[in-house]
Amino acid sequence: FMTEAERDKYLAYNNKYTKVYLPIQWCYTVIYEARMSGKLSCDLMMNEMIKHVSEFRQSLAKLCNFDWVPIPLVYPQ
Repeated sequence: FMTEAERDKYLAYNNKYTKVYLPIQWCYTVIYEARMSGKLSCDLMMNEMIKHVSEFRQSLAKLCNFDWVPIPLVYPQ
């Protein structure tokens, strides 16, 4: 879920690249801020969370790559 302020920033983001990875970057920022504020007790926890978010991002990139390949509805014989 995102707040109204986050939604406004998301919609205002105007770049030639896709917005798909913007929430992933927000995740990294939230994890880093949680570590700096003491909500995460050690760097190992932060690194583990970042590793899982990175794996999700890689899976998302793989899915987007598959989506770019056009698959014909009928293959010619």
